[in-house]
Amino acid sequence: MIRIALGITWANADRLLESEHTPERRIVLIRFIRSDRKLGIFTERFEVQRNLVYCYVKAEIGTSLHSLELFLGDELIASFDYEVPSGDHGF
Repeated sequence: MIRIALGITWANADRLLESEHTPERRIVLIRFIRSDRKLGIFTERFEVQRNLVYCYVKAEIGTSLHSLELFLGDELIASFDYEVPSGDHGF
């Protein structure tokens, strides 16, 4: 089972996405990048660099800054605009 750094499992991640439950800090996820180069964050997909294929990356969502930062080890390798979804996300 995938675990989020805040101790929330995938099964109850939908509650995390509801605006009244979203912490005003960073949400950290670890993701494996497959050959299609897609980073899956909840219901959204982001295309990443070819050199990340078959690597584990750390994705940090800044809830108040509406940003997604991608790290390989301690190195920041990409950043994306990321609006934390509201509670109506279709889980």
